[in-house]
Amino acid sequence: MADDSRIIVPVTIGGTSAKMLVDTGGVTTTIFSDTATRLGLHVMAQMSNDEGMIDVHGQSSTELVTVPEFGLGDMKGRNLTFMWEPRGQHDAEFDGILSPDLLRRYDVDIDFGNRKLKLFSPEHCTGSVVYWTSAYDSIPASIGDGGHIEIPVVLDGREIRAIVDTGAFMTVLSNDHARQLFDLGENSPGVEKIPGSTSDSFIRYQYRFKQLSFGAVRVSNPAIAFLPDAAAHTARLAVERLAGDPALGPTIEDTTLLLGLDILRKLHLYIAYGEHRIYLTAADAGQADSPSDPAAAPTAK
Repeated sequence: MADDSRIIVPVTIGGTSAKMLVDTGGVTTTIFSDTATRLGLHVMAQMSNDEGMIDVHGQSSTELVTVPEFGLGDMKGRNLTFMWEPRGQHDAEFDGILSPDLLRRYDVDIDFGNRKLKLFSPEHCTGSVVYWTSAYDSIPASIGDGGHIEIPVVLDGREIRAIVDTGAFMTVLSNDHARQLFDLGENSPGVEKIPGSTSDSFIRYQYRFKQLSFGAVRVSNPAIAFLPDAAAHTARLAVERLAGDPALGPTIEDTTLLLGLDILRKLHLYIAYGEHRIYLTAADAGQADSPSDPAAAPTAK
């Protein structure tokens, strides 16, 4: 894990070792421009501006690159299409972002306690997935067209929707929804600057709510940051152009909360994309008797 607990996994690209960030809040798997250049990969196609990907900074990516061979663990894929993305403000410690276009083909088991990412076949009996302990909770999830995992949460008594986002090092609420739902802005009582943030920081303000809950999880006094509206503004312009498009229109999402790693890292998550359900326990649940052999995990039916 990175210093901020984001999940980084070793991969191979064309036989060369690299590292990728695991981002359940992403859409399309990307490779950064400097890594692509270093590996001799070139842009092979370009999407229209209406079809591109918009990140949280409001930056659009529209160029595609073909990766001749991609390796993750013992699995190999050939001639995969990734998004070519400028390095921009992304950390130098990883070379790209592993996103739901690939992850959602599997069940994704994120074991923060043991620092293990496991991928399982989704072909198994419904509900027969939690192998590390006998006591667990499960939450129904909506899987958006882009692969985002949305779950119902309650924040200070308000029922809202949240994306489970392993690419976010902290939990964030959009500025728009902070104003609309809680009448909060950067000058509101109780809103404070995030320690260490500067005038150049992308995220600068946070507010300590009373309680955030989802399923059996209760988080007291969570500090939740406010996300600037750059991405929302860019997406809103796209919505105006694409609202009537039956294929592209539904992929524009406007989610209230991003549930980040400041909360997720305290859990053991099993994401069953096919079941539209997340199974979860505390991060240290069952560690004393958790099997090290993946064969003890879900089996195909």
